[in-house]
Amino acid sequence: KGAAAPAPFCTFTLATGTEVWLRRDPSVPVVCMSLVVPGGATGESADRAGLATLTQQVQIKGAGGRDAASLHAQLEGGGAVVSPLALRDYGGLSFSALAGRLEPALDLLALVVQQPDFPDHEIAQERRLALEQLAAIQDNPFQAAAVRLREMLYGDHPYGRPLQGTAASLPGLAREAVLARHAAGWTKGAVQVVASGDLDEDRFLARVEALLAELPGGAPAARPVLPPVRSPDAVVHERITRRQNQAVVLVGWPGPRDADDRRVPLMLLRELLNGQSGRLFEALRNRRSLCYNTGLASTAGFGQGMLLGYVLTAPETADEARDQLVQVITALLDAPVPAAEFARARAKLLGSLLIGTQGNAARAARAARARVYGRPTDDLERVVGMIGACTPAQVQEAAAAFVRPGSRCEVLLGP
Repeated sequence: KGAAAPAPFCTFTLATGTEVWLRRDPSVPVVCMSLVVPGGATGESADRAGLATLTQQVQIKGAGGRDAASLHAQLEGGGAVVSPLALRDYGGLSFSALAGRLEPALDLLALVVQQPDFPDHEIAQERRLALEQLAAIQDNPFQAAAVRLREMLYGDHPYGRPLQGTAASLPGLAREAVLARHAAGWTKGAVQVVASGDLDEDRFLARVEALLAELPGGAPAARPVLPPVRSPDAVVHERITRRQNQAVVLVGWPGPRDADDRRVPLMLLRELLNGQSGRLFEALRNRRSLCYNTGLASTAGFGQGMLLGYVLTAPETADEARDQLVQVITALLDAPVPAAEFARARAKLLGSLLIGTQGNAARAARAARARVYGRPTDDLERVVGMIGACTPAQVQEAAAAFVRPGSRCEVLLGP
Protein backbone atom coordinates (compact mmCIF):
# COMPACT_ATOMS: atom_id res chain seq x y z
CA LYS A 1 0.00 0.00 0.00
CA GLY A 2 1.45 3.37 -1.02
CA ALA A 3 1.83 6.36 1.24
CA ALA A 4 -0.95 8.92 1.31
CA ALA A 5 -0.46 11.99 -0.85
CA PRO A 6 0.67 15.06 1.14
CA ALA A 7 -2.02 17.57 2.02
CA PRO A 8 -2.18 20.47 -0.45
CA PHE A 9 -2.00 24.17 0.32
CA CYS A 10 -5.39 25.90 0.33
CA THR A 11 -5.90 29.59 -0.42
CA PHE A 12 -7.88 31.88 1.89
CA THR A 13 -8.58 35.60 1.49
CA LEU A 14 -8.73 37.80 4.58
CA ALA A 15 -11.08 40.75 4.98
CA THR A 16 -8.12 43.02 4.19
CA GLY A 17 -7.74 41.32 0.80
CA THR A 18 -4.54 39.53 1.83
CA GLU A 19 -4.26 36.00 0.47
CA VAL A 20 -3.01 33.32 2.85
CA TRP A 21 -1.84 29.85 1.84
CA LEU A 22 -2.35 27.20 4.52
CA ARG A 23 -1.54 23.52 4.69
CA ARG A 24 -2.70 21.46 7.67
CA ASP A 25 -0.29 18.72 8.70
CA PRO A 26 -0.99 17.22 12.14
CA SER A 27 1.77 14.62 11.83
CA VAL A 28 4.23 16.81 13.80
CA PRO A 29 3.15 19.33 16.49
CA VAL A 30 4.87 22.27 14.82
CA VAL A 31 3.69 25.25 12.76
CA CYS A 32 6.02 26.91 10.23
CA MET A 33 5.21 30.19 8.52
CA SER A 34 6.82 32.52 6.00
CA LEU A 35 5.79 36.18 5.80
CA VAL A 36 7.22 37.43 2.54
CA VAL A 37 7.56 40.93 1.08
CA PRO A 38 8.44 40.95 -2.64
CA GLY A 39 11.17 43.32 -3.73
CA GLY A 40 14.30 42.37 -1.84
CA ALA A 41 17.38 44.02 -3.32
CA THR A 42 15.90 44.37 -6.80
CA GLY A 43 15.05 48.04 -6.45
CA GLU A 44 18.32 49.14 -4.90
CA SER A 45 20.66 51.61 -6.53
CA ALA A 46 24.41 51.33 -6.01
CA ASP A 47 24.37 53.90 -3.17
CA ARG A 48 21.58 51.99 -1.38
CA ALA A 49 23.01 48.49 -1.88
CA GLY A 50 22.38 46.33 1.18
CA LEU A 51 19.42 48.37 2.48
CA ALA A 52 16.86 45.56 2.11
CA THR A 53 19.11 43.07 3.90
CA LEU A 54 19.96 45.55 6.66
CA THR A 55 16.26 46.33 7.19
CA GLN A 56 15.31 42.67 7.54
CA GLN A 57 18.21 41.89 9.86
CA VAL A 58 17.34 44.74 12.23
CA GLN A 59 13.57 44.12 12.17
CA ILE A 60 14.06 41.19 14.59
CA LYS A 61 16.47 43.14 16.86
CA GLY A 62 13.85 44.61 19.17
CA ALA A 63 10.12 45.32 18.95
CA GLY A 64 7.35 46.78 21.09
CA GLY A 65 9.90 48.16 23.55
CA ARG A 66 11.61 44.78 24.07
CA ASP A 67 15.28 44.61 23.22
CA ALA A 68 16.63 41.81 21.03
CA ALA A 69 17.83 39.67 23.95
CA SER A 70 14.53 39.71 25.87
CA LEU A 71 12.43 39.29 22.72
CA HIS A 72 14.27 36.19 21.58
CA ALA A 73 14.54 34.79 25.09
CA GLN A 74 10.74 34.85 25.30
CA LEU A 75 10.35 33.32 21.86
CA GLU A 76 12.90 30.58 22.39
CA GLY A 77 11.65 29.86 25.90
CA GLY A 78 8.29 29.04 24.33
CA GLY A 79 9.79 26.83 21.63
CA ALA A 80 9.53 29.44 18.85
CA VAL A 81 12.04 31.03 16.47
CA VAL A 82 11.76 34.03 14.16
CA SER A 83 14.50 34.72 11.59
CA PRO A 84 14.99 37.27 8.82
CA LEU A 85 14.63 36.39 5.15
CA ALA A 86 16.85 38.54 2.92
CA LEU A 87 17.12 37.43 -0.71
CA ARG A 88 17.64 39.18 -4.01
CA ASP A 89 13.97 39.28 -5.04
CA TYR A 90 12.17 39.22 -1.69
CA GLY A 91 12.57 39.49 2.03
CA GLY A 92 10.52 38.88 5.14
CA LEU A 93 10.37 36.66 8.19
CA SER A 94 10.57 32.93 8.81
CA PHE A 95 8.68 31.71 11.89
CA SER A 96 8.27 28.34 13.57
CA ALA A 97 6.61 27.37 16.84
CA LEU A 98 5.34 24.40 18.80
CA ALA A 99 1.64 23.96 18.03
CA GLY A 100 0.77 23.76 21.72
CA ARG A 101 2.45 27.11 22.42
CA LEU A 102 1.48 28.88 19.24
CA GLU A 103 -0.69 31.66 20.68
CA PRO A 104 1.95 33.42 22.85
CA ALA A 105 4.53 33.00 20.09
CA LEU A 106 2.18 34.71 17.61
CA ASP A 107 1.74 37.58 20.09
CA LEU A 108 5.49 38.16 20.00
CA LEU A 109 5.61 37.78 16.22
CA ALA A 110 2.92 40.47 15.99
CA LEU A 111 5.28 42.89 17.74
CA VAL A 112 8.02 42.16 15.20
CA VAL A 113 5.60 42.69 12.32
CA GLN A 114 3.74 45.74 13.64
CA GLN A 115 6.12 47.50 16.05
CA PRO A 116 9.78 46.92 15.14
CA ASP A 117 11.94 49.41 17.03
CA PHE A 118 14.92 49.59 14.65
CA PRO A 119 17.29 50.83 17.39
CA ASP A 120 20.19 52.96 16.21
CA HIS A 121 22.76 50.80 17.98
CA GLU A 122 21.43 47.63 16.32
CA ILE A 123 21.55 49.27 12.89
CA ALA A 124 25.15 50.31 13.53
CA GLN A 125 26.00 46.79 14.72
CA GLU A 126 24.47 45.16 11.62
CA ARG A 127 26.35 47.58 9.36
CA ARG A 128 29.59 46.56 11.06
CA LEU A 129 28.73 42.87 10.70
CA ALA A 130 27.91 43.37 7.01
CA LEU A 131 31.30 45.00 6.44
CA GLU A 132 32.96 42.08 8.25
CA GLN A 133 31.03 39.63 6.03
CA LEU A 134 32.27 41.44 2.93
CA ALA A 135 35.83 41.12 4.22
CA ALA A 136 35.27 37.42 4.95
CA ILE A 137 33.97 36.91 1.40
CA GLN A 138 37.19 38.35 0.02
CA ASP A 139 39.17 36.00 2.28
CA ASN A 140 37.34 32.99 0.81
CA PRO A 141 38.83 32.21 -2.62
CA PHE A 142 35.67 30.71 -4.11
CA GLN A 143 33.40 33.47 -2.85
CA ALA A 144 35.81 36.21 -3.92
CA ALA A 145 35.98 34.77 -7.43
CA ALA A 146 32.18 34.44 -7.53
CA VAL A 147 31.70 38.09 -6.52
CA ARG A 148 34.03 39.18 -9.33
CA LEU A 149 32.31 36.97 -11.90
CA ARG A 150 28.93 38.38 -10.89
CA GLU A 151 30.31 41.91 -11.36
CA MET A 152 31.61 40.97 -14.81
CA LEU A 153 28.28 39.52 -15.93
CA TYR A 154 25.93 42.09 -14.41
CA GLY A 155 27.82 45.35 -14.13
CA ASP A 156 25.76 48.11 -12.42
CA HIS A 157 22.73 45.92 -11.75
CA PRO A 158 21.03 44.88 -8.48
CA TYR A 159 22.13 41.29 -9.10
CA GLY A 160 25.73 42.40 -9.59
CA ARG A 161 26.30 43.48 -5.98
CA PRO A 162 26.60 41.47 -2.75
CA LEU A 163 23.34 41.19 -0.79
CA GLN A 164 25.12 42.64 2.25
CA GLY A 165 25.82 45.83 0.30
CA THR A 166 29.20 47.33 -0.47
CA ALA A 167 31.94 49.08 1.46
CA ALA A 168 30.85 52.30 -0.27
CA SER A 169 27.10 51.99 0.38
CA LEU A 170 26.87 50.61 3.93
CA PRO A 171 28.16 53.66 5.87
CA GLY A 172 25.40 55.78 4.31
CA LEU A 173 22.49 53.53 5.33
CA ALA A 174 21.10 55.46 8.29
CA ARG A 175 18.00 54.75 10.40
CA GLU A 176 15.83 57.06 8.28
CA ALA A 177 16.54 54.94 5.20
CA VAL A 178 15.77 51.74 7.10
CA LEU A 179 12.46 53.11 8.36
CA ALA A 180 11.45 54.24 4.87
CA ARG A 181 12.41 50.89 3.37
CA HIS A 182 10.34 49.01 5.93
CA ALA A 183 7.32 51.30 5.55
CA ALA A 184 7.35 50.92 1.77
CA GLY A 185 7.55 47.12 1.87
CA TRP A 186 5.44 46.04 4.83
CA THR A 187 1.88 46.92 3.78
CA LYS A 188 -1.29 44.81 3.86
CA GLY A 189 -1.24 44.54 0.08
CA ALA A 190 2.39 43.48 -0.14
CA VAL A 191 2.81 40.90 2.64
CA GLN A 192 2.29 37.30 1.52
CA VAL A 193 1.65 34.61 4.13
CA VAL A 194 2.29 30.87 3.82
CA ALA A 195 1.98 28.38 6.70
CA SER A 196 2.24 24.62 7.08
CA GLY A 197 1.78 22.53 10.19
CA ASP A 198 -0.52 21.39 12.97
CA LEU A 199 -2.96 24.29 12.91
CA ASP A 200 -6.68 24.99 13.14
CA GLU A 201 -7.46 26.90 9.97
CA ASP A 202 -10.20 29.23 11.27
CA ARG A 203 -8.35 30.13 14.44
CA PHE A 204 -5.06 30.58 12.64
CA LEU A 205 -6.59 32.83 9.97
CA ALA A 206 -8.09 35.05 12.67
CA ARG A 207 -4.65 35.38 14.27
CA VAL A 208 -3.01 36.22 10.93
CA GLU A 209 -5.64 38.90 10.33
CA ALA A 210 -4.82 40.43 13.71
CA LEU A 211 -1.12 40.07 12.94
CA LEU A 212 -1.46 42.27 9.86
CA ALA A 213 -4.18 44.61 11.16
CA GLU A 214 -1.91 47.51 12.14
CA LEU A 215 0.05 47.56 8.88
CA PRO A 216 -0.76 50.41 6.48
CA GLY A 217 -2.83 49.67 3.40
CA GLY A 218 -1.30 49.51 -0.02
CA ALA A 219 -1.51 47.79 -3.35
CA PRO A 220 0.47 44.61 -4.02
CA ALA A 221 4.03 45.32 -5.06
CA ALA A 222 4.52 45.54 -8.82
CA ARG A 223 6.75 42.90 -10.36
CA PRO A 224 10.14 44.59 -10.85
CA VAL A 225 11.46 45.05 -14.37
CA LEU A 226 15.19 44.44 -14.42
CA PRO A 227 17.64 45.02 -17.26
CA PRO A 228 19.14 42.00 -19.02
CA VAL A 229 22.48 40.50 -18.12
CA ARG A 230 25.45 41.45 -20.25
CA SER A 231 26.00 39.00 -23.07
CA PRO A 232 29.72 39.05 -23.86
CA ASP A 233 30.69 38.89 -27.53
CA ALA A 234 33.77 36.80 -26.75
CA VAL A 235 35.49 35.04 -23.87
CA VAL A 236 36.10 37.68 -21.19
CA HIS A 237 38.85 36.43 -18.89
CA GLU A 238 40.21 37.81 -15.64
CA ARG A 239 43.00 36.41 -13.49
CA ILE A 240 43.19 37.31 -9.78
CA THR A 241 46.56 36.59 -8.16
CA ARG A 242 46.55 35.27 -4.60
CA ARG A 243 49.21 33.50 -2.53
CA GLN A 244 47.50 30.15 -1.93
CA ASN A 245 47.88 26.47 -2.75
CA GLN A 246 44.63 26.07 -4.68
CA ALA A 247 43.20 27.62 -7.82
CA VAL A 248 39.54 28.50 -8.31
CA VAL A 249 38.22 28.48 -11.86
CA LEU A 250 34.77 29.92 -12.61
CA VAL A 251 33.02 30.12 -15.97
CA GLY A 252 29.72 32.00 -16.30
CA TRP A 253 26.95 32.50 -18.84
CA PRO A 254 23.78 34.63 -18.63
CA GLY A 255 20.94 32.39 -17.48
CA PRO A 256 17.14 32.27 -17.32
CA ARG A 257 14.53 34.27 -15.48
CA ASP A 258 12.59 32.36 -12.82
CA ALA A 259 9.47 31.97 -14.96
CA ASP A 260 11.44 30.64 -17.91
CA ASP A 261 9.82 27.49 -19.27
CA ARG A 262 13.25 25.80 -19.39
CA ARG A 263 13.51 25.72 -15.59
CA VAL A 264 12.97 21.94 -15.34
CA PRO A 265 15.33 21.00 -18.21
CA LEU A 266 18.01 23.11 -16.55
CA MET A 267 17.44 21.27 -13.26
CA LEU A 268 18.10 18.02 -15.12
CA LEU A 269 21.12 19.56 -16.83
CA ARG A 270 22.66 20.20 -13.41
CA GLU A 271 21.94 16.63 -12.30
CA LEU A 272 23.66 15.24 -15.40
CA LEU A 273 26.77 17.27 -14.66
CA ASN A 274 26.94 17.29 -10.85
CA GLY A 275 27.69 14.78 -8.13
CA GLN A 276 30.06 11.84 -8.05
CA SER A 277 28.14 10.12 -10.85
CA GLY A 278 27.92 13.31 -12.94
CA ARG A 279 29.82 14.03 -16.12
CA LEU A 280 32.05 16.75 -14.66
CA PHE A 281 33.28 14.71 -11.69
CA GLU A 282 33.83 11.67 -13.91
CA ALA A 283 35.74 13.56 -16.60
CA LEU A 284 37.79 15.98 -14.49
CA ARG A 285 38.49 14.02 -11.33
CA ASN A 286 38.14 10.31 -12.06
CA ARG A 287 39.74 10.28 -15.52
CA ARG A 288 42.21 13.17 -15.34
CA SER A 289 42.73 13.98 -11.63
CA LEU A 290 42.19 17.66 -12.42
CA CYS A 291 40.12 18.79 -9.47
CA TYR A 292 39.12 18.57 -5.85
CA ASN A 293 35.56 19.55 -6.69
CA THR A 294 33.58 20.62 -9.75
CA GLY A 295 30.02 21.29 -10.81
CA LEU A 296 27.45 23.56 -12.40
CA ALA A 297 25.25 25.94 -10.39
CA SER A 298 22.50 28.25 -11.61
CA THR A 299 20.46 31.18 -10.36
CA ALA A 300 17.20 32.71 -11.60
CA GLY A 301 14.82 35.42 -10.44
CA PHE A 302 12.75 38.38 -11.59
CA GLY A 303 15.77 39.28 -13.69
CA GLN A 304 18.09 37.03 -15.63
CA GLY A 305 20.10 34.57 -13.59
CA MET A 306 23.33 32.89 -14.54
CA LEU A 307 24.88 29.49 -15.13
CA LEU A 308 28.12 29.02 -13.20
CA GLY A 309 30.59 26.22 -13.87
CA TYR A 310 33.32 25.79 -11.27
CA VAL A 311 36.50 23.81 -10.64
CA LEU A 312 38.74 23.73 -7.55
CA THR A 313 42.10 22.52 -8.72
CA ALA A 314 45.87 22.76 -8.35
CA PRO A 315 47.43 25.97 -9.76
CA GLU A 316 49.47 24.11 -12.38
CA THR A 317 46.36 22.45 -13.84
CA ALA A 318 44.01 25.45 -13.74
CA ASP A 319 44.03 26.19 -17.48
CA GLU A 320 43.59 22.54 -18.43
CA ALA A 321 40.80 22.15 -15.87
CA ARG A 322 38.99 25.18 -17.29
CA ASP A 323 39.25 23.82 -20.83
CA GLN A 324 37.88 20.45 -19.72
CA LEU A 325 35.08 22.09 -17.74
CA VAL A 326 33.92 24.02 -20.80
CA GLN A 327 34.35 20.99 -23.04
CA VAL A 328 32.21 18.71 -20.85
CA ILE A 329 29.44 21.29 -20.49
CA THR A 330 29.35 22.21 -24.18
CA ALA A 331 29.39 18.53 -25.21
CA LEU A 332 25.76 18.45 -24.10
CA LEU A 333 24.95 20.77 -27.01
CA ASP A 334 26.05 18.23 -29.60
CA ALA A 335 23.77 15.26 -28.92
CA PRO A 336 20.95 14.21 -26.56
CA VAL A 337 22.01 12.34 -23.43
CA PRO A 338 21.75 8.53 -23.67
CA ALA A 339 18.53 7.13 -22.20
CA ALA A 340 20.13 5.18 -19.31
CA GLU A 341 22.20 8.16 -18.17
CA PHE A 342 19.17 10.42 -18.40
CA ALA A 343 17.04 8.02 -16.35
CA ARG A 344 19.66 7.95 -13.56
CA ALA A 345 19.80 11.76 -13.46
CA ARG A 346 16.02 12.01 -13.36
CA ALA A 347 15.74 9.50 -10.49
CA LYS A 348 18.45 11.35 -8.55
CA LEU A 349 16.70 14.70 -9.03
CA LEU A 350 13.30 13.37 -8.01
CA GLY A 351 14.76 11.72 -4.93
CA SER A 352 16.59 14.80 -3.70
CA LEU A 353 13.61 17.05 -4.45
CA LEU A 354 11.05 14.92 -2.63
CA ILE A 355 13.30 14.11 0.33
CA GLY A 356 14.25 17.77 0.71
CA THR A 357 10.65 18.99 0.88
CA GLN A 358 9.16 16.65 3.48
CA GLY A 359 9.28 18.99 6.46
CA ASN A 360 6.85 21.82 7.16
CA ALA A 361 9.58 24.46 7.10
CA ALA A 362 10.77 23.33 3.67
CA ARG A 363 7.23 23.19 2.31
CA ALA A 364 6.38 26.65 3.62
CA ALA A 365 9.59 28.13 2.21
CA ARG A 366 9.02 26.51 -1.19
CA ALA A 367 5.41 27.68 -1.33
CA ALA A 368 6.43 31.21 -0.35
CA ARG A 369 8.91 31.31 -3.20
CA ALA A 370 6.23 30.02 -5.57
CA ARG A 371 3.93 32.85 -4.47
CA VAL A 372 6.58 35.48 -5.12
CA TYR A 373 7.13 34.27 -8.67
CA GLY A 374 3.45 33.72 -9.50
CA ARG A 375 3.46 29.94 -9.55
CA PRO A 376 0.54 27.79 -8.38
CA THR A 377 0.13 26.31 -4.91
CA ASP A 378 0.79 22.79 -6.19
CA ASP A 379 4.15 23.76 -7.64
CA LEU A 380 6.00 20.78 -6.14
CA GLU A 381 3.61 18.23 -7.62
CA ARG A 382 3.61 20.14 -10.91
CA VAL A 383 7.41 20.17 -11.07
CA VAL A 384 7.55 16.45 -10.29
CA GLY A 385 5.24 15.85 -13.25
CA MET A 386 7.32 18.08 -15.51
CA ILE A 387 10.49 16.22 -14.53
CA GLY A 388 8.83 12.93 -15.44
CA ALA A 389 7.77 14.30 -18.82
CA CYS A 390 11.06 16.03 -19.70
CA THR A 391 13.10 14.53 -22.55
CA PRO A 392 16.83 14.49 -23.35
CA ALA A 393 16.11 16.66 -26.38
CA GLN A 394 14.55 19.35 -24.14
CA VAL A 395 17.63 19.36 -21.91
CA GLN A 396 19.83 19.73 -24.99
CA GLU A 397 17.70 22.63 -26.24
CA ALA A 398 17.82 24.36 -22.84
CA ALA A 399 21.60 24.03 -22.68
CA ALA A 400 21.91 25.47 -26.19
CA ALA A 401 19.78 28.47 -25.19
CA PHE A 402 22.27 29.61 -22.55
CA VAL A 403 25.65 27.90 -23.01
CA ARG A 404 27.59 29.62 -25.77
CA PRO A 405 31.18 28.31 -26.00
CA GLY A 406 32.65 31.49 -27.48
CA SER A 407 30.66 33.93 -25.34
CA ARG A 408 31.29 33.70 -21.60
CA CYS A 409 33.02 35.27 -18.59
CA GLU A 410 35.84 33.55 -16.75
CA VAL A 411 37.64 34.15 -13.48
CA LEU A 412 40.79 32.28 -12.43
CA LEU A 413 41.91 32.98 -8.87
CA GLY A 414 45.18 31.53 -7.67
CA PRO A 415 48.94 32.05 -7.40
